[in-house]
Amino acid sequence: MGSRGIASYNESDKRPPTKKSMPTRFVQGFRELLTEALDTVDPASSKKLNKCIGVYAFYDYDGEPIYVGQTREDFGTRIGRHLRGQRSDTLAYRILDPFEVADVELYPIEDLRTDPDRKSKLDAIEYSVYVNAIKNSKYQAILNEKIPPRLNARRLARVIPFRSHTPGHA
Repeated sequence: MGSRGIASYNESDKRPPTKKSMPTRFVQGFRELLTEALDTVDPASSKKLNKCIGVYAFYDYDGEPIYVGQTREDFGTRIGRHLRGQRSDTLAYRILDPFEVADVELYPIEDLRTDPDRKSKLDAIEYSVYVNAIKNSKYQAILNEKIPPRLNARRLARVIPFRSHTPGHA
């Protein structure tokens, strides 16, 4: 005999909930806002952000940096893996709790996609974002599992912020 507990869907007259209805309304709202942000067109490349490469930073509800990373595939895929817990490295699971992410900053650099020196340039931008996040942190810290390669800092030309809430109203 199947369980009759609250979370059981073994009763024949009850249908299991759809995947879309499973997360809380807050999580659904966050996903909708993030999808909207990633559908924004990067003015420099005329591509939607979800298809751009670049550097990204996650912040918590207090505006404190949680993680800075880069993607050479695209923002949509990489950020999606972070927020759905589909990272391949175990250490990252301990660093980034998707439910703590309130803000995301995107630094699209699609123009570097075909640059032969793309990796070192992405590393330099990631390091610059990392240093800047620590500098602006109340605690002068970040939870990254690794420090990006130390390279000459680059001026951060453009940032596209995504806010899941109004500052001060977590």
